[in-house]
Amino acid sequence: MYERIEDLKSCGDETSVVVNLSKSWKNADYQRKKAVAMIMIHRIIITEDGSAKIEWNI
Repeated sequence: MYERIEDLKSCGDETSVVVNLSKSWKNADYQRKKAVAMIMIHRIIITEDGSAKIEWNI
């Protein structure tokens, strides 16, 4: 867990981009939204019954 926190701290530039992008999310293109999702989402788990769980990086 602590390793992941350190990884996120080292992504300071990317984090500031995410914060700036959150202000203009409605107007962002697909590529920018995908980049934000890649930073914020660690993994999406979909089970056999169709339920989904998102593991966040934050």
